[in-house]
Amino acid sequence: MAFFDRFQKKWKHPDPAVRQEAVRGLKDQDLLGEIATNDSSDDVRSAAIDTLKDQDVLERLALSDLPCARAAGAKVTDSYNLERIAKLAVQSSVRQQAIGRITDNNLLLRISALDPDPTVRALASLRAGGADPARTYLRGTISKLPSAPRSESAVPEFSGTLDEVCHALTQDPRFFVNGELVEEEANRTASVADPTQAPWTIPLARTTIRLLAQTRKASINDTRGAEELSFYHIKVWRTAEDRYEAVAINKRTAPTSDPVAWSQASGSGPHEANSPRPSPAD
Repeated sequence: MAFFDRFQKKWKHPDPAVRQEAVRGLKDQDLLGEIATNDSSDDVRSAAIDTLKDQDVLERLALSDLPCARAAGAKVTDSYNLERIAKLAVQSSVRQQAIGRITDNNLLLRISALDPDPTVRALASLRAGGADPARTYLRGTISKLPSAPRSESAVPEFSGTLDEVCHALTQDPRFFVNGELVEEEANRTASVADPTQAPWTIPLARTTIRLLAQTRKASINDTRGAEELSFYHIKVWRTAEDRYEAVAINKRTAPTSDPVAWSQASGSGPHEANSPRPSPAD
């Protein structure tokens, strides 16, 4: 039975040359993705990538840490898939490759401010036209805050207009901003009871933005091990039409170079890596 199975399915043949030839005739995109992932032969895996056309399957391979990720990413042409690769691919070289074909300037600015790899950030900044990505990102993010009475107990370390606060945060010698934390306040809801309808909820707008900032230089007196990373949490709030306040809090944690984890921390949300493609009406 095994003999006839191999005869009928040459992509399972023990000879890599036979498998390679068989793979080039396959139409099943999911099967080609499995072969590109699991076949023991480099040539067979390459043949599977060359034959693949499905953009979602190619994206899935490009997002991975597989050897074929770069080759898969090179075949992606759909802008939606390409943007996800530029933001979420595990391998920095794959993200760089995708960035070279991104034309959305806002996305380039976001990547140039938030990507964990300095080479990727520099490339995105260059593609964005040399603008100051951190200040542009901060300005666009902070300006969306609603005016509200200050509820923070911390004494503000920075205060002023939008431009003054953005300048202070980007020029501070202690840190550089490279992420945004998902604010718990953003997920709060208020219940509204209507005697004629079932209870329903409405979201409450967040009044504070929390930013991640990496320490520019380690202190020469710091005796902690390299396994710990010094960083800052920055909280920003808006008290008037063009009046903003902020405070920076120094913290420590274990470092990560995982772009997916960093993307989740920077506001993309834990669901983005597996979120469905939006419909045209979205």
